[in-house]
Amino acid sequence: MKYLVIPFILAASYYTVTYGVAVWSREKNRTGGAAVILLALAGAVFPIALLFVEL
Repeated sequence: MKYLVIPFILAASYYTVTYGVAVWSREKNRTGGAAVILLALAGAVFPIALLFVEL
């Protein structure tokens, strides 16, 4: 069941990553683009890691 949730988490963060790439390339705002991409990665990695940690 845990593995079925991972694609939904990744799909939700995909939009944020593509927005960060657009900010980086189209608007030439590298700091903002990098921050958005890091936020999207953190927003995907931490929930996936918490799925597999026994609390």
